[in-house]
Amino acid sequence: MRARSYRHMTTQPQVSSSAVSGNSWWMGILGVIELFLGFIALASPWIVGASFIWVIGIMLMVLAVVRLIQVFTVPSSRGWNLVTAILYGIAGWFLFRDPNISLAITTLIIGWGLVIAAVFQGAIWLQTRSLPASGWRLFNVIITLILGLMVIFGWPESTAWFVGTLIAVELIFSGWTLLLYAFSGNSVRR
Repeated sequence: MRARSYRHMTTQPQVSSSAVSGNSWWMGILGVIELFLGFIALASPWIVGASFIWVIGIMLMVLAVVRLIQVFTVPSSRGWNLVTAILYGIAGWFLFRDPNISLAITTLIIGWGLVIAAVFQGAIWLQTRSLPASGWRLFNVIITLILGLMVIFGWPESTAWFVGTLIAVELIFSGWTLLLYAFSGNSVRR
């Protein structure tokens, strides 16, 4: 049996420059829209955060209905589906009914999650500090820890800005990236 060469295989999807150049108009439009929405979200992060929680609540209630339907259509897991339908329904209703409290709880959980992530990243840094670019990992640990502590010690006031600001920053960077791809697509075509 002949051995295969896996030298040129990759797990990353390959995107051709023609795919980028053919869609550069749409990428540019979507980039501008995402940038616009990101800056609007940055101006009112509490509204964005509360809306995000509200949408999650609706999604959980829809999942509760789906699980309830499965109670009658999948007899082998009737009990499990009933329990998850009830839990999804209660959680979704709570999130939908009172997004302020839900957003506050979510913000606190994320803050503690960031601190815990920083501790684990710090442990990894201690094991890999002799490797090149380990300074960036330490920088990441410090920033993650500071952000987590800002959220925790600023709670409940941090509720008003944290989740919405995360969404806004993601929209801004995503929009900027799409614009850069759109401009690179135009230069490929020339």
